[in-house]
Amino acid sequence: TVPANFDDNQRTATKDAGRIAGFEVVYLINEPTAASLAYGLHKQGKNINILIFDLGEGTLNITIMEFNYGVFNVLSTWGDTHIGGTDINNVLIKYLADEFEKKHGIDLTQDDEAARRLREGAEQAKIELSNLPETTVKLPFIAMGNDGSPLNLDEKITRAKLEELVNP
Repeated sequence: TVPANFDDNQRTATKDAGRIAGFEVVYLINEPTAASLAYGLHKQGKNINILIFDLGEGTLNITIMEFNYGVFNVLSTWGDTHIGGTDINNVLIKYLADEFEKKHGIDLTQDDEAARRLREGAEQAKIELSNLPETTVKLPFIAMGNDGSPLNLDEKITRAKLEELVNP
């Protein structure tokens, strides 16, 4: 599969990469069409309009398609390479780091190990907030205080707060 907005050069490069990898490239299918097939929409036996909303790690893509007389037809596609799951993670990381710094005066983003754990905690919180109204990010011993005592990040976040943070 390829993104719906791939041009001819990108599609050719994908075919070439498949051949180099040892595959017989028979046909490239646009990702929205593949998603529609995976969901069995072609088995509906009727003409339908389809909206594919794909929020990936790095991009947001929206495609409007129709299925008529056994054929998928892409009517419109749009994408933004600056909106994706990673962008949501980054907003949450900043919020958690800022809250920790307000409480303890320590910038977690300046320590590689703390920043890695913060990134993992933020992503887990984002995933949990897909199904829960609130969650708590608990990262024990994430930093050392000025007196040498271990500091923990223990921050409750609600889905409403996450939506507020990512609204821009």
